Parts: sequence; C-alpha cells; structure tokens
Amino acid sequence: MRKLDLTITEDPRQAGYEVVGWVTAGPPVNGRQQARVVWVVNTLDGGEVGKAIQENAVIAGSLDGEWRLVDDIVSEAAAQGIEKLFPNKPNLGTNFGSATDFTRNPNLQQVPGRAPPPPNS
Repeated sequence: MRKLDLTITEDPRQAGYEVVGWVTAGPPVNGRQQARVVWVVNTLDGGEVGKAIQENAVIAGSLDGEWRLVDDIVSEAAAQGIEKLFPNKPNLGTNFGSATDFTRNPNLQQVPGRAPPPPNS
C-alpha cells in the first residue's frame, strides 16, 4: 500500500480505517489448491466499508510457511482492490474520499511501552 502512496499507520489514534485480512486454502487436487484472500476495510467504529477478495488456483502447498515468492504479488493486488473501495478518492495519493472525522473519541486501549491514548472527553 505504501507503494501506491497510501498513508499507513499501526497507531489507531492516527487511523481512519482498519484493514483486516485472512487466507483460506482448499484441499489439494491434482497438485493445485484453491486459495482465497479476503481483505475487509472497516471504519474505526466497526462499520464495514467493503471487501476486496482475491481467488486463484495455486500450486498445492505454495502458501504454507513464508510467502517469499508471492507476498509482493498478493499485497500489490490487494492494495489495488482496496483502493477501489473508495471510488470518490481524489487524486492526492493519501486521502480516501471525503475527509475522515478524527474528532470522535474511539475507545483505545493502553499499549505497553507507548504513550497513553488521549482521554475520552
């Protein structure tokens, strides 16, 4: 996503959206298996913006362990699919759609070793 000039953060206090992904793989059949990667984009209050789904038949076992050979391919395709969930995105590179409302006070938990979240007021 950074290659597409999208702003990424792991700090929920700076986030406008959350991207969650998971992978499922079907049973091997004739040396291949069906792989499915689902990416869900949510607002911070839990509303679903949409899903980007990738499906393909892959060599059986190729997704077991580390993904050194396919991680760039999967992540670049995922970023392009996720970007399509925001059709009104202006051509600025870092903003999706209309401005995100950062004035809300999400219920943030303390992360050890990090500054405490701002108070809910």
